[in-house]
Amino acid sequence: MDVSITNIGSTKAARIRHVGPYDQIGPCFERLAQWAGSTGSPFTRVFMLSWDNPDFVAPENLRSDACIALETDIQPPDGIVYEGIEGGRFAVFTYRGPYSGLRDVYMRMFSEWLPASGERMADRPCMEIYLNSPLEVAPEDLVTEVCIPVA
Repeated sequence: MDVSITNIGSTKAARIRHVGPYDQIGPCFERLAQWAGSTGSPFTRVFMLSWDNPDFVAPENLRSDACIALETDIQPPDGIVYEGIEGGRFAVFTYRGPYSGLRDVYMRMFSEWLPASGERMADRPCMEIYLNSPLEVAPEDLVTEVCIPVA
């Protein structure tokens, strides 16, 4: 597993909190993209923060944030928060394929890579950075950076 340690900078981002299965966050991204697009500001990063471990938290209680990094002075509507997102050190694995394969990537990173690496997880959410869009490419061509926070 080819994992690199990378410092990911803090950023200002618009975000919407989703509570429920991680794979059902799509409508939050759609609403967020619609508002962010209306600002006229270019997106610098589209990503998701995942706060809970699905092995220990029931699917209906999983917390995640759909996020779009951008710079704007336009006040977001109710339900969208625009604020700073903390950066830091992350173990990053670049995955190519459908989003349905991401759970396996996390399992390998946590069960294989992390114990062998000598690193320890930091108290920040995991992050998925989406390098392309399912609106533009086939599922097998999606590219996602899976980022595990490390101390």
